[in-house]
Amino acid sequence: MDGSSWVLYLRQAARGDQEAFAAFYDASGSLAYGIALRLLGNQADAEDTVIDAYLQMWRTAASFDCDRGNPAAWVATIVRSRALDRIRQRSRRRSEDDQALSRMAASGPTPADSCEIKQEAGKIRSALERLPEAYRRVLELAYFNGMSHSQIAARLNEPLGTVKTRTRRALDLMREAMAACGVRGWSAAG
Repeated sequence: MDGSSWVLYLRQAARGDQEAFAAFYDASGSLAYGIALRLLGNQADAEDTVIDAYLQMWRTAASFDCDRGNPAAWVATIVRSRALDRIRQRSRRRSEDDQALSRMAASGPTPADSCEIKQEAGKIRSALERLPEAYRRVLELAYFNGMSHSQIAARLNEPLGTVKTRTRRALDLMREAMAACGVRGWSAAG
């Protein structure tokens, strides 16, 4: 497929033509996925990044200017940017996790802390049990069985997008319940 077809698809997508955008995705998706996978080294992260990138492309299709560059470069730039954002998020999370682990290791739990931990664990277990079955299952499979979104989707025979949406919603529900109970480390903001 030549770049002029991509430009045409983008111009039509800028006017809200979803079919043209779908054709643009079909034509450019393998390029986007290849870039994301190469940068992230993880299939699930690459898939999420491509979704984020195409959402951005849909919203900003009108801003594409073929006089300033070709559509393949535009796709590559957006995917690269989203992938680098994800890498920075990973790094931030790892740093926060490392700091929390260091604090925990430096000061083991006191008897009072142990009691509080048991109480909080009970609150977490109770909140998890109150989740609707579909939400609880995805959290249990992800966090207790260590399964990826793709593995959960295959296990439950559900679309990958459904599993990701349920996981996000389940975490939101848990976050709300835990913040309401005052469990440490949980907040409405995430």
